[in-house]
Amino acid sequence: MELLDALKIPYDRGDRSWYYRTLINYGDPYGKLALGVVEQSLFSGRVARHFAEFITSEWWFGQELDNNKWLGISYALMTADYNARLNPTAKDQTNNLYWTTIRDYHAKVFRDHHITELAWTAFIPLELAGASKGAQLWSDMLRSGIIPSSYETVMSLIPAFAQRARMPLLPPAEDQTGIINFANSMNLLIAGVTLDTIRSGGHLVSSKINANLLEKCRSPVQEAKKQLEAMRCATTSPQVEKALLWLEAIAFHTGPEAAVDETFGSVGSTLFPPAY
Repeated sequence: MELLDALKIPYDRGDRSWYYRTLINYGDPYGKLALGVVEQSLFSGRVARHFAEFITSEWWFGQELDNNKWLGISYALMTADYNARLNPTAKDQTNNLYWTTIRDYHAKVFRDHHITELAWTAFIPLELAGASKGAQLWSDMLRSGIIPSSYETVMSLIPAFAQRARMPLLPPAEDQTGIINFANSMNLLIAGVTLDTIRSGGHLVSSKINANLLEKCRSPVQEAKKQLEAMRCATTSPQVEKALLWLEAIAFHTGPEAAVDETFGSVGSTLFPPAY
C-alpha cells in the first residue's frame, strides 16, 4: 500500500497516534517526533505544551493556551501534514516532507489558532540556524530530538554562553533517569560560572541523581533564571532575544511534570522547584 493510501485511513478517522505510527512504519523519522508530542512519550514531547504556554504568555502579552486550543492545534497539524503530502513538490527524493514544508505548516497552524509560531519548540532554533544550516539541524532534531539538537545553535548566539555552547551535555535517554539528568545538566550549565567547582572534565553531572548536589545548586539556578530575564530585557538584537526566550522557556518554564514520570514526581519537584 502506498504511504498516502495508508495515511488516509487514520486521517479520515482523526486518529493522530495511528497516523504518526504509520509514518514511522513507512520509515519517515518525523513520525516518531510527532508521536512523542501526541503521546507525551519523548522528552521533547513532554516539554512542548509547557514551552508553548510560556512563549504564548510572554510573546503575546498573557494570552492563554487552554486544553481545547492545544488539542485543536494537534489535530490541525495532522491535517496540514496530510495535505502537504498530497503536493509532490513538498517532498524530497525519499518521499519525506522538506523541513521547510513542516516548518511552514506548523507556523500557519499556530497562527491560525492565534498563537505565535515561536511557540513551536523547533521554530526558534530553525530560524536562528537559517537556510544554510536549517536542513542539517532538522535532520539532527529528527535523529536526536529537538531540544538537545538545538542547544548549541541557541547558546552560540548568546555572548555570555557562546564559549560554553560546545560543552557536552548528557544525552536525553528515553527513561526517567536520563531525562532528569539531561534537564538538570542544562540548568547547571546556564549557571556554570557559579558551579565551576562541581564540574569534572567538562561534564556537569554524573549518570546518577545526587540529591545533595542538586539541593546545593538550587540557588544558583534560580539566580541564572533572573540573569536570563535581565539579558533578554536588555538586548537590542532580535536574534539574541529569541535565543534567550527559547533557553529560558526550556530551562525554567517547562515544569517538573514535563521532564519526569509520575513515579519520579516527588524527585522532580526537588530537582526543579516551580519557577513561575
